[in-house]
Amino acid sequence: MMRRFGTKRFGTLFPALVLILGALSSPVRAAEDAAMLEPEEEMALFVLGNTVFTLYHELGHALIDQLGIPVLGKEEDAVDSLATILLVGPEPDPVTDEMVMSAADGYAMSHASQEPDELAYWDEHSFDMQRYGAVNCLIYGADPEGFAEFALVIEMPEDQQMRCPSTFDQTAASWEALLDGYFRAEADGEDGGAVIVSYGDGGEAIHPDLLTLMRESGMIEDATASVEGMLVLPYDIPVKFEACDTINAFYDPSTGEVTMCYELVSYFAELIVADIESR
Repeated sequence: MMRRFGTKRFGTLFPALVLILGALSSPVRAAEDAAMLEPEEEMALFVLGNTVFTLYHELGHALIDQLGIPVLGKEEDAVDSLATILLVGPEPDPVTDEMVMSAADGYAMSHASQEPDELAYWDEHSFDMQRYGAVNCLIYGADPEGFAEFALVIEMPEDQQMRCPSTFDQTAASWEALLDGYFRAEADGEDGGAVIVSYGDGGEAIHPDLLTLMRESGMIEDATASVEGMLVLPYDIPVKFEACDTINAFYDPSTGEVTMCYELVSYFAELIVADIESR
């Protein structure tokens, strides 16, 4: 079934991960599907899904800054929606579907692992469980028929199920309008900038196996290539994976660079390992 976002401007395909997760056949995280994955495969999927989602999130900040895109509401919510649309893609794909659902799960796991924080009310980010709900609403809204079982698995309320398709349509159309004129098909063959990925020394910030997964899976390069293939960027956007001494990822408008901290990748691994061990 073709998703509602039928222009095929957004959407990615990650052939490298297909090799890692050849057993995956369903886009729904039901118990029988999870049982098809070995713990190592599930961990790889979760870490890569959350990392790529975060990368798209930060590239969204870069686009807003460099293209002068207006934002109504929280910018963090806006780039969450862009990251979701990019991962959901125009047509069903079991790998990317599972990746974006893993990213939503990451917010729920992060919420469960943290102590209540009164200062969170003042934060520029929505609460983790709000972000979990918003991402899952867009996932379901992209293809209500294809994700019908998924909505039952996550216990999405029926009234929300009714709203999510229009929410997805509105969100996708809004990003279409904001990026109008920058899509490669409309830019008269301009080359544009590149998204340039580099990997620093991981040190003690990341396990060597995780660093190998980041570098050899091809996922990061596939993700950045999809952005370059979709949009004519006004400038190069460096993306640096490095140790930061903090669990974070951020875009710096003063340098035009995206930093992806190894500590954040390690945190994603800790979340899924704890979840697997708790079952």
